[in-house]
Amino acid sequence: MSHTLPLRGRRVLVSGAGVAGPALAWWLARYGAEVTVVELAPALRTSGFAVDFRGPTHLGVLAAMGVLDELRAGQTHAGAISCVDEHDREIFRLRPSSPGATWRSTAGTSPGSCTSTAPTGWSTCSGT
Repeated sequence: MSHTLPLRGRRVLVSGAGVAGPALAWWLARYGAEVTVVELAPALRTSGFAVDFRGPTHLGVLAAMGVLDELRAGQTHAGAISCVDEHDREIFRLRPSSPGATWRSTAGTSPGSCTSTAPTGWSTCSGT
């Protein structure tokens, strides 16, 4: 690794093994922290849900983590995405051609991608 390890010797507890928890753990471990991710659910998710990554910032972070190609393999190619108010009136719409894409997250992608490409120094614990 060409960067320094400013967090070496630090122990960090991350609460939640959804999308953000393992991603945070990955970055903390990359910079030297010893990280444990805890999750209230009895096991990691085996089904998927939509996660939207758009634009150069999101895609650049995923590329830096080494998971972009794996996530692209699970891309849903969703159509337009609309946000509506309580009266079902459209507030705004993201066109299908907006930069980026929506991926279906599964056990093999997130948090699995993070665990398969994680630097050493972090682990996941689940249960009540």
